[in-house]
Amino acid sequence: MKKILFATTALVASAGIASADISYSGSASAGVGSQAGAKAVAYNFADFGVAMSAEASNGLKFGANVSMTIGEKYDIGDFEVDGTQAGTFDFDGIFVEFGGSKLTIDQGAIDNLYDGDFTSHDLMFEQSTGSFSVAMTVDAAVSTPSADADEIAQNGAAANSAQFSFKVGYAANGIALTLKGDNNNGNLNADVNYTTGALKVGAAMDQQGNGNDETKVYGEYTTGGVKMTASAVTGKVGGLDWDLGATYTMNSMSVSASFDEASAWDLAGTYDFGGGLSAVAGAKSDNSFYAGLTMKF
Repeated sequence: MKKILFATTALVASAGIASADISYSGSASAGVGSQAGAKAVAYNFADFGVAMSAEASNGLKFGANVSMTIGEKYDIGDFEVDGTQAGTFDFDGIFVEFGGSKLTIDQGAIDNLYDGDFTSHDLMFEQSTGSFSVAMTVDAAVSTPSADADEIAQNGAAANSAQFSFKVGYAANGIALTLKGDNNNGNLNADVNYTTGALKVGAAMDQQGNGNDETKVYGEYTTGGVKMTASAVTGKVGGLDWDLGATYTMNSMSVSASFDEASAWDLAGTYDFGGGLSAVAGAKSDNSFYAGLTMKF
């Protein structure tokens, strides 16, 4: 495969393009896992991706990406059994970029910038200049946010049905400001945080179109190989939510743990053998667990 890709690169470059590049990446995982106390399953799957890019003589950059997952998948980040993967290539979009501006087109697969749980937008424009950045997404499939067929198909009838979302950011001198929202009943989130040395503190206000407005405060502190995190959210249905977490890293080993107001907890560990091979294991309070190997090529 390497020879085929390099040959393709050479052919494209000889066709008058100023510069061209085709790169690829791969990873694989195998082990045993369980979700929420269900019967344990053996999993083994692989991911493969191809990134194609080139630059025209006027400096305009452009490219496209494709990816594939094949095998029996277990998501160690969410402790979830994802089951059999199709093993067919997914198209991950086309982009054009010039200076600090970038346009991405990926039908029905771009995240809503206010809420990344919803992935049905088709176009995204990004612009960055110095300390400032701005991005916006559009779902071209509908003319009004109340009948978004893409999101309803993916997330159910109660899905966030925004047709448009935006995100504006500013970062300088340890201060980071972010404002993001969409046109689903005026969803709006404002976040400010400050980092000084090993300490980071922040606060966010979330105005939700469904009336469940929230206020969040959070912080993290890093010393040596230890990183500690804490957050609290008020205004959520059911009262105050809080989370505590810690990660300890020493040489090739990393161990993390988290705990929340509902006495839910999770533990995870990684040991890096080098060369892209790692051993991973984790457990969760709902009786989920996994143990296996991850490989990066």
